Amino acid sequence: MTTILLPIFFNLLTILALWQTWRTRQNKTAKRIGSGLLLIASGVLWQQSYGAEFGLTFLAITSALMAMMLIGITSEKFKQNNRNKAESLQTEAEMKKTLKAKHSNQFKPRQVTFQAWPIYARRVGTFLVAGPVTFVFSTVICLLLVMALPGELANTLVIAAFMLPIMWSLGACWILSQPKRIRPSMIMAGVSMVGSMILIMIPTVP
Repeated sequence: MTTILLPIFFNLLTILALWQTWRTRQNKTAKRIGSGLLLIASGVLWQQSYGAEFGLTFLAITSALMAMMLIGITSEKFKQNNRNKAESLQTEAEMKKTLKAKHSNQFKPRQVTFQAWPIYARRVGTFLVAGPVTFVFSTVICLLLVMALPGELANTLVIAAFMLPIMWSLGACWILSQPKRIRPSMIMAGVSMVGSMILIMIPTVP
């Protein structure tokens, strides 16, 4: 029983720490280091209990399930906050409508603005980062894990294929949680380039 509960406990601490790190705006460095250490400890415990291949698979499964549970538990709070914001915006819109009715006799020429273009550009950039960039990053990481993990090649390929959508989803969620996405995008692109160079060079080594 201990071999199951202890890895799950550390796994839960890892997800909670990552969630808190993504949501906070202060002392992120210390929390990132702590989250990374908890993730390593959880992976080591899974590996000691079930081996490298199954341990990594269980780590991915439990992490995804815990993340979904955490999102489901906290979503109602976010919905309530969104409802409050919507009500305040509706009240503000009604006030503006009343003021506009009072000044309806004043003629105001229509102004042509291009404020929508930056919004569309941001949406397209977010799609590209959360889609192709994160997918390439996740693929490179999974292929590096295939080369680094012990065991048969077929088993490691199965693990990589299983982890790819999970890493892609987590990476996309991480990108979307960042207020400024240029820095994480550059980090992902840099890691993908370095990882690709490693994947190209290692097979040529005798």
